[in-house]
Amino acid sequence: MLSPFPLFYFAVIDRLLRRIRAFLLSFAGMRAGATVLDICCATGGQLAFFAKHGMHAAGIDINAQMLRIARSRVQPGAVSNTLVCRANAGHLPFRDESFDFVSICLALHEKPPWLQEQLVLEARRVTREDGFLVLMDYSAPMPKTWTAGLAVTIEFLAGRQHFLCFRDYQRKGGLKFILDMGNLHEIKQELVLGNALTLVLAKPMPIGPGRV
Repeated sequence: MLSPFPLFYFAVIDRLLRRIRAFLLSFAGMRAGATVLDICCATGGQLAFFAKHGMHAAGIDINAQMLRIARSRVQPGAVSNTLVCRANAGHLPFRDESFDFVSICLALHEKPPWLQEQLVLEARRVTREDGFLVLMDYSAPMPKTWTAGLAVTIEFLAGRQHFLCFRDYQRKGGLKFILDMGNLHEIKQELVLGNALTLVLAKPMPIGPGRV
């Protein structure tokens, strides 16, 4: 039996993000035939959009209950160009430069700093040299809108450790901090969901000495 949070994510958060998930494809310039990895795919909301638009998509998550829902949305046979697997985002089970696009949606704000860095470095590693990273996460600072208020409430209810990571992410500057930390070059940015979320299209830049 599924615990309440995966069901809540599927019923509420996926519904709120439906239009944004569709917009993300055109924002990033994704086309049928592209290879795409969705890191921390949760219940597979974004992954399903990739698959339905003819992309060769893979989704990974560590939460087995989230993945049960994700697999039900992209069942083999119905969508044969999609892989869903359980994996650690900090140690991706893919070769270097495997994907044209790598997306990370609403995952970075909930991770501690060490895991944020590990996740971004792994995302860089599996992105092709001419590929792109697509990041979607909370704006920082959050605007004074009802959508932002709802988002903060959800983060608070997710638990103390989760909320502390969210607060730290906000304090450091959100995706701007992530881009600087991961040595990613921002190509373009868009505010969505009442400015509560920020979408960024980025490319990996060469990593300097001392970084791996």
